[in-house]
Amino acid sequence: MKRFLITLFLLGGMLGSAQAQQVNWGIGGRLGDPAGFSLKHYQPGKALEINFGRAYFFSGSQYYKKHFTDWYFKKHGYEYYNFYGYHNTFPWGLQVHFLRQKPLTQLDVKGLQWYYGAGAQLRWQTLYYSYRYRNENKGEWIYVDREQYTNLDLGLDGVIGVEYFIPEVPLSLFTDFNLFLELVDYPSLRGQGSLGLRYTF
Repeated sequence: MKRFLITLFLLGGMLGSAQAQQVNWGIGGRLGDPAGFSLKHYQPGKALEINFGRAYFFSGSQYYKKHFTDWYFKKHGYEYYNFYGYHNTFPWGLQVHFLRQKPLTQLDVKGLQWYYGAGAQLRWQTLYYSYRYRNENKGEWIYVDREQYTNLDLGLDGVIGVEYFIPEVPLSLFTDFNLFLELVDYPSLRGQGSLGLRYTF
């Protein structure tokens, strides 16, 4: 009985060790959209990726000006208006991707893999618009200062990329291209990219 228990304990430890070797994690940062934190959970042939950070990294002020025009005509619809400016809070973005990951054997580089997959993306921030408008009868101007609007974008992602696991060093470099199909609240299709580094364990 004693030998049986010892054998069972050793087998359990070996199985647990084998499972631990099959499950790896990567944690690090990325530049892109969103720019910030990146977490990846690796399993044989697949991975789960979560990215969180600053959204609209490459959009600039033109995005907010265009967004105001669309928002204004939905709300008021009057032809006569002047846009004075905007203020915005920090824009956040969250991506969750389910990936298939495989060695990139065509290049014969140890540690080089490619991946593809799909997932969802959520982006949000608060905007404050200042403007004036008047109705079609050209009456008095109505001035609006810092009107608050919460912008919430939700949609689907399609991603493809490459990741290089540096031999004998617990680091990986990655770059990818993401196609974001926004479904809420302004349906559109836009490209996103990233470059990053993770510590793997």
